[in-house]
Amino acid sequence: MTGSTQPPCGPGPARPSRWWRNSAIARGIFDRSRPDAGKTSPALRTLRPETAPPSRPGPDLDDPTQCDLGDYRLVSMIGRGGMGMVYKARQLSLQRDVAIKLLDTGIWASPELIAGLYREARHAARLQHPNIVAVYGIGESRGQAWFAMQYIEGCTLAEQIDRDGPLPPADAARMILTVAEAVHYAHRLDILHLDLKPGNLLIDADGQPHITDFGLARRVDNTDGVENDCISGTPGYMAPEQVQIGPRLSRTTDVWGLGAILYESLTGRPPFEGDDTKEIIRNVAQAAVRRPRGQRPLPPDLEAIVMRCLRRRPDQRYRTARALAHDLSRFLEGHPVSARPLNVIQRVMQWALREKWLASATGVAIAAMLAGIVATSIQWRRAEEQATLASEVNSFLNEDVLASIDPYIEPGTEPARITVMAMLENAEARLDGQRVHSPAARAQIGLTLGRAYFGLGLWGTARTRLEKALSDARLSLGNEADLTLDIEQQLARTATFDSQYTRAEELYRHLLEARRKHSGWNSPITLQARRDHVQLLYETGMIDLALTELESARLAAVTHAPDQVAAIDWKLSDLYTEINRWEHAETLARRALAASRDELGPYHLQYLWESVSLADILLLRGKWDEAETRFRTIHDDLTRIVGPRHPMTLTMAHYLGQISLERGDSDSALTQLRHVLHERIEVHGEAHKWTHYTMNRLGQALVASQRPDEAIELLEHTLRLASDAGHRNQAHVLLVQDNLASAHIMKGELDRAETHLEEALSNASRTLPANNFRRAMLERTMGSLREKQSRPEQAEVHYRYAADVFSEGFGEDHPWVVDLRTRLH
Repeated sequence: MTGSTQPPCGPGPARPSRWWRNSAIARGIFDRSRPDAGKTSPALRTLRPETAPPSRPGPDLDDPTQCDLGDYRLVSMIGRGGMGMVYKARQLSLQRDVAIKLLDTGIWASPELIAGLYREARHAARLQHPNIVAVYGIGESRGQAWFAMQYIEGCTLAEQIDRDGPLPPADAARMILTVAEAVHYAHRLDILHLDLKPGNLLIDADGQPHITDFGLARRVDNTDGVENDCISGTPGYMAPEQVQIGPRLSRTTDVWGLGAILYESLTGRPPFEGDDTKEIIRNVAQAAVRRPRGQRPLPPDLEAIVMRCLRRRPDQRYRTARALAHDLSRFLEGHPVSARPLNVIQRVMQWALREKWLASATGVAIAAMLAGIVATSIQWRRAEEQATLASEVNSFLNEDVLASIDPYIEPGTEPARITVMAMLENAEARLDGQRVHSPAARAQIGLTLGRAYFGLGLWGTARTRLEKALSDARLSLGNEADLTLDIEQQLARTATFDSQYTRAEELYRHLLEARRKHSGWNSPITLQARRDHVQLLYETGMIDLALTELESARLAAVTHAPDQVAAIDWKLSDLYTEINRWEHAETLARRALAASRDELGPYHLQYLWESVSLADILLLRGKWDEAETRFRTIHDDLTRIVGPRHPMTLTMAHYLGQISLERGDSDSALTQLRHVLHERIEVHGEAHKWTHYTMNRLGQALVASQRPDEAIELLEHTLRLASDAGHRNQAHVLLVQDNLASAHIMKGELDRAETHLEEALSNASRTLPANNFRRAMLERTMGSLREKQSRPEQAEVHYRYAADVFSEGFGEDHPWVVDLRTRLH
């Protein structure tokens, strides 16, 4: 309505719900400029026309004393909406038409309302873009606050749709592409609009859209957005996070608004409707968006774009308005779009959102991952072969695997049994049953399944599947085809994590040489392989070589693969902790994490996993409050995204137990760690490395609780399991022996403690740098042993060694250093 005039478009036939959708009821009732904004209950009262506050009459246009506003003269009213009236006016000095917005309450306006009007003007004035209505000035005349803006001869998109009906798909896509670019521009200047809707798009005589009405706009200083401190917006177009107090509003909130406009442009209706505002708000909060193609035949890719904008979780929408514009451009050019999902996966995801108390969140996450991996990994074939491969892969996933657990296709399927393992085991059985005949397609699906098992920490199962996939790829494509090398790289990573170091080294040797030969040593794809290889160097005790290689890769990445610099920094921060450069490690981790957040968003699994490294560094540096806050946030996010039993979620619960232990609350630590251990044994079994981590930490908590017998029983069992798995010389086993020695010292079994410590220190001297914190922990415990053995001079040597390492890495104020200095004096 703002800045438009009716005659070119005409009023059009009004529909009953238009008043509710476009009158911006939120301005009258929800507007944050009201004195009680942010204080009302989220349980909103029913909104009806008669409950809206009465409007005061506007200026008398026949009275020159009322229609003159300094350099501007009011000509005619354009419209009234929310808390403002908009007039067509004439700027006398420049002899041009403008639009003037006045407060509906006139001279009775409260200071808060006047501040809100000026805030709207200043937000819009910062934006100089051809598709955003320009603001010319603000002022006050005879107690009446106003601002002047660009006059658009035309009508709103809402009026156009009312008059002409939905737009042709291509026209709608072109229009929203233009608007999305304008919104992206506003976001770059840290302005969120937060009330995007057809009524706030003005269409000029050339059919070009212009964004207006920044009355609810907010400034943001970072990509995390701002807290929603009051419910505001136009109900039928509000994002789910806007109808609750507390959630953060971000750029993805405006992406929802763009999707809502596109939805109505294509269907003639907003995403959500209702008999009154309460019902609309309730539908926004709880109901699923009706598919556009159920209301009108539309291109599937365009529908997929709309539905991605309107995903309930902000992190699942387009991350930026520019990304939406890019997908719309690809649609208009006839190229594949990133939003197009696999049909059955999509149905499973929708079912899970409706029945979340039954569905396994982890299973849903894997379904999404399967879709993403398949969609992005078929690029290894020549263009004319992609369609055939994609067809066979998608057919397998849709018709053979996912269809069998889709409750809408198989009514007898028990929803509660739709879990990640059901999907993967079903896929394994059907793949091994030769349901896919092409070796290349079997290889591609095998890589997908292998990655899924790897992500769950099921490394042995992943290796078996990946070895089969590698055999299929070599048979059908050759030893150095892109897919073959992709499988080889994933298999090498998996073998490293599973402590199969000989096999991993063999694979990396061939992989790195093939990548170098075909792509160059510093190409992005080779740098990824070099980065993965560093993990093998680290786990086999070659930390100096790992650092040299990673620092070399980082130099190359700055020039050849800048998008990998953050990932390399993240891995470098881990390596710097091994050589006691903790401050530098923290700086690198923070920098890498900020870059990762900008690229992936705050809820991407990779970002959340990388966040763990920083929290772990903070924990060991004694910054317990920040570490605990980060661990709890990550734990809560992961619980919501992948479920409470996912390996990543259990790792966060493990760390929370460790925090309690460091703070001296051994009872809380015991409760937390026992729960984690029970879940890890259920998920991974006793032989898994991650299970051993928690066994060790629980053993430490038992020692802290003065329960050495229980600690010894648990830790000796852990040591046997680690030995059986071939992990006896690994860093985490050194700490098992350290805690086991502490338990024996507590019981007075000094000879047994000495045996464990001497073995651990011998292994540490071969695999860890001299200033490594784990070696210092072993030295500290050896000092305790010597002190118990009445050998004070030797105890002092060990204590001093540990104190110097801890002081170098953590500073003199660290609790470990303070304790050791006390012992030394």
